[in-house]
Amino acid sequence: MTSSESLLEQAFRCFAEFERAWISTHTRQGMAFKKGEGKYTGGKTPLGWRLDEAGNEVPDEEEQRLIELVRYYREAGLSYQNIANLLSDGPLRSRTGRTRFSASVIYRISKAETEEERASRLLKCPKNPRRAQEDL
Repeated sequence: MTSSESLLEQAFRCFAEFERAWISTHTRQGMAFKKGEGKYTGGKTPLGWRLDEAGNEVPDEEEQRLIELVRYYREAGLSYQNIANLLSDGPLRSRTGRTRFSASVIYRISKAETEEERASRLLKCPKNPRRAQEDL
């Protein structure tokens, strides 16, 4: 390989690395923008939410009630294990259809975002993440 060929190869590699970084940055910004608007960004939908026909995340009423119930029990001083025991074999079911709940599942449910919390977060979130960065 000649020196000019080596130079060209290095230049192409630099441009390829720059393009990968540029695509990655814009993908992250686009996903942050979609999330900021409360839109679905892929993967499993968050607990308490489901996808409607248009592919947007909307509250799942049954899961929202479960989140509120778990938080109510936590505020009353019950442990995660005690809440799991109370809810197990009752009328409520997990996403997988199980009626038995573990303490770790109850913990995750207690940390899930409710409809009101999401609405509050969306009001605080900038509409365009690129513009918010430019303002800094």
